[in-house]
Amino acid sequence: MKRSAMVMLVLLSLGCRSAPQPEVNSQEEPTTLYQNAVAAEEAGRLGESERVLEKILAEDASGSVAGRAEQMLGQIRKDSQSAALAAVRQIDEAQASFMATRRRYAITIEELVEQIMIPEDPSRSDLGYNIYMRGSPNADRYSIIAEPTSGVGAKRAYFSDGSGLIRWALGEPATADSVVLDEMPESN
Repeated sequence: MKRSAMVMLVLLSLGCRSAPQPEVNSQEEPTTLYQNAVAAEEAGRLGESERVLEKILAEDASGSVAGRAEQMLGQIRKDSQSAALAAVRQIDEAQASFMATRRRYAITIEELVEQIMIPEDPSRSDLGYNIYMRGSPNADRYSIIAEPTSGVGAKRAYFSDGSGLIRWALGEPATADSVVLDEMPESN
């Protein structure tokens, strides 16, 4: 019985060695990537869509879908930037309400969500931005920072600290010394 088991193992291993292995294509076709970018955008995952479009343009800048990818990327970046700005405003408004009712600022975004000041944590959304809020230890100050995760030179970074002003910078992090946001111009 031992001999027949060994023969079976040898035959199985030989069979596995001789079976043709499927080719693994490490790069997806630009058309498939574009469809993935569209699906991500439709699902509200702007950051994912932006990264996929950037990949298309980096790998196939003159290909058949490059023009559509470039056009869509421009719109995704505008949408991403608008969503990040809206998130900063939402957190600022929630902090003002929090201060009015509790006589202190929330220390974390999670605290704002727990106290039902905002419906969900925008830092956990795929907006194409990292969004941070830092509260002071005694809860008398806070700052909000929204930094692009990609397209850094093409999208604004935002900063707010409860002063009623939102500040922005392009190609670098926004700080308390950055330009005050008046209106969002069409070009950025």
